[in-house]
Amino acid sequence: MALAREMVARFHDATAAEEAEREFRRMFQAGELPDDIIAPTVHLSGVNGEPMWIVELLVQAGLAPSNTEARRLVHQGAVRVNRARVDDANLHLSASEPHLLQVGRRRFARIHPENVVRSSC
Repeated sequence: MALAREMVARFHDATAAEEAEREFRRMFQAGELPDDIIAPTVHLSGVNGEPMWIVELLVQAGLAPSNTEARRLVHQGAVRVNRARVDDANLHLSASEPHLLQVGRRRFARIHPENVVRSSC
């Protein structure tokens, strides 16, 4: 940890280095969530009340660049919803409940019902 702190301090300052170390300990050693989780507005096709498809949701939330990549991430076990690993790319989530999406160890998004915009196609 001392080496990492020195590296951050070299390019920033000692305060930034200490803050980076605290954030690292909090997230990776204590398993807590980051403070800066995005809550994007997602535009999904479908009828109100219809569950949201995890693959489309990952793309719309900016956690995957395409449906193909989102499916691959699910199959590799890199996707979690509400801290539980997702292994089914056909999973559908309720649009009336909030969800915490996670891809890998560092990418998060909160999906709130009021941020889901539906367009019927």
